[in-house]
Amino acid sequence: MIPFQSPLIKTIWRELYYRPRWYADSHAELERLFSWSEDPWNFQSSRYERDRLQALFHMVQRYPHDVILEVGCGEGAFTQELEKIAKHIVAIDVSPTALERAKRRCQATTFVNVSIEDFEWDGRFDMVICAETLYYISNVQVVLEKLKSLARFGLVSYVQRESRTLDPYVLQMPLIEFTQYQKSYWFWKRVMTMALWESNGSTHKHRHLLNENLSLPLTGDPFA
Repeated sequence: MIPFQSPLIKTIWRELYYRPRWYADSHAELERLFSWSEDPWNFQSSRYERDRLQALFHMVQRYPHDVILEVGCGEGAFTQELEKIAKHIVAIDVSPTALERAKRRCQATTFVNVSIEDFEWDGRFDMVICAETLYYISNVQVVLEKLKSLARFGLVSYVQRESRTLDPYVLQMPLIEFTQYQKSYWFWKRVMTMALWESNGSTHKHRHLLNENLSLPLTGDPFA
């Protein structure tokens, strides 16, 4: 039996117990989190999580995405949507428990239980996606350089409160977009940074501020 299923309890537990372990290679802690709780980030119930995945989805659509590497795929919530537009996806995660759930959800993806530091692949991807995963890596600069070597385009995202830590690394990349996506839920505003680079491409930075009234062009909710 998995003890933690209430969205509120999962959020409190995750924030209090796991955030102090950020910026460490906390593979065992992530596996413990998935063992103790299904959907620990509340993708099934959180409007914000669905909104941020939608924003990422539409950014991915605007660039070559036939062959995608997803780093930190978890239980496959975003992988499932990427399968609608990509021809081939390789998704990696350090948690075998999360990957077992992802395999049940996504039938057309190649899943690999490995860290990005140890990941090896013969060939280059069109795009590598590392969404909300840099927090669990100790050497961010080394990993970003590896991501740049693995694909022509790279997309990372992280919450705004981590900008002070992550921006200095991300802004060194050959960025073509650097976006703050924000949504307000009653009295609660959430802000996410999305940064996209092109390896061996232009280094001109396009900065956008997106909110609930000015957002990426939508062609319908892919999560409906």
